[in-house]
Amino acid sequence: MKDSVSKPGRYSFLYAFVVFIASLLFRTFMPVKFHHKERARMDAPFILIANHISMIDPVIVGYGCRRHQIRFLGKDDLTKNPILRFLFRSVHMISVRRYNTDMKALRACLKVLRDDNVLGVFPEGTRYKEGVMEDMEGGVAMIALQSGAPILPAYIQDKPGWFKPTHCYFGEVFTVSDIKAKGINKDTAEEVMELIRGIYRDFVRECAQTQRK
Repeated sequence: MKDSVSKPGRYSFLYAFVVFIASLLFRTFMPVKFHHKERARMDAPFILIANHISMIDPVIVGYGCRRHQIRFLGKDDLTKNPILRFLFRSVHMISVRRYNTDMKALRACLKVLRDDNVLGVFPEGTRYKEGVMEDMEGGVAMIALQSGAPILPAYIQDKPGWFKPTHCYFGEVFTVSDIKAKGINKDTAEEVMELIRGIYRDFVRECAQTQRK
């Protein structure tokens, strides 16, 4: 039976095409099993965060959360080529300068959430490092603190491959409202990042136990 998900908003043409291709790939040649998909059907706005192990990660978590078109945050290197710049703008990617405080990107992220959309962020900033969420860039903390939006964690267990099952898990939503109440500053931003690290440590253990059952 077709797994349809109602979309409260409209996809851009290119985003719809990517979702269509993903629906074919993830059911056949590049199988992906999604766990707790119901958690990804929550109402916007919220921040979707995920670990980063391959170039196809945005497609995996975007397809799993396809009730909404996700506005992903991506490094500005991806938009230096004019063709890639056109493609990424067509799916509403927000370009950000890494290793710097990019206020333009921060404002764009906050606008996405104010407009009741979903923001997708890979806090690790680059593909695969040892551990999960142990080494993050601080932007996600400031976005979470300033927006107050709930956060939905996703965990991709393996790099996707041909005819090799990949598992994508959606965790429980959390907020940083208690931390935000202390103010928005460097200390509370670090507290948010430590919260994310702790959540992912428990999340990864929980996913591993699910796999063993």
